[in-house]
Amino acid sequence: MESRVEEISPVLVELKITVPWKTVEQGLDDAYKTLQKRAKVRGFRPGKVPRDVVKKLMGASVKQEVSSTLVQQGLGNAVREHSLDPVAVPEISDAVITDGQPLEFSAKVEVRPKIESVDTSKLEVKREKVLVMRRCSMRTTSMPVFRSLPSRTSRVRSAAVSTSAEGCARIAATSSLRRARRSSERRISVAEV
Repeated sequence: MESRVEEISPVLVELKITVPWKTVEQGLDDAYKTLQKRAKVRGFRPGKVPRDVVKKLMGASVKQEVSSTLVQQGLGNAVREHSLDPVAVPEISDAVITDGQPLEFSAKVEVRPKIESVDTSKLEVKREKVLVMRRCSMRTTSMPVFRSLPSRTSRVRSAAVSTSAEGCARIAATSSLRRARRSSERRISVAEV
């Protein structure tokens, strides 16, 4: 497989790849042999379908499959050969197999730009001092919390935390117990921080 690289821009490269006819022919032969063994055509025993019949019935799909396989292999070899570092999926031109001619296609590949040494000694960085002030005051409020239930029950306890526009946090204890008796309630203090 032959490949050439043309630089379109510092981040875009065009690869022109040529796959020799012998490789294309070998790929087609292997595909037809595999298909002959698996094909079930009316009037023929399974695995005994003549090659001409397989070419006539499924030739276009076989050529498309072989060309896509050869494009993937050729593109992979070209990227390794030219030490490219692709960053996106390449844009590939149509690769059509014609009998007796090599498979030719091109691909536009986005690559990482080559950055030469950068002198950072002349760069200045300014740090700004940030003053953080606390605006919330400490307040307490009381709310009902239900007594503990035995561990064998499936009641769920949870705590919710919400913040206000001033940045204060409020913690609220809740329970999934829907009906609570007044006698089972206890009051605790929950602080707003």
